[in-house]
Amino acid sequence: MKTARKTQEVFVESSAKNRDLINLWAQAGQNIFDQLAVVSAATAKEGIRLYSELQLAAADAVTEARDYWLRFYTPAQG
Repeated sequence: MKTARKTQEVFVESSAKNRDLINLWAQAGQNIFDQLAVVSAATAKEGIRLYSELQLAAADAVTEARDYWLRFYTPAQG
């Protein structure tokens, strides 16, 4: 009877420790996932900002090229 009770106590104790270990792993995984989501969002935001800067620079270059050619090919008035 004592052996069965001792075996049961060891099993309950090891089950509790395993549960705690699984909870720790789950929390660590959740923290990693949260941090990955934050980094991904920041990366996407930076990518969008850089893309918009490139678009503005391209639009400025086209405008300046148009103005140059208009000045070059427009006859002088006066």
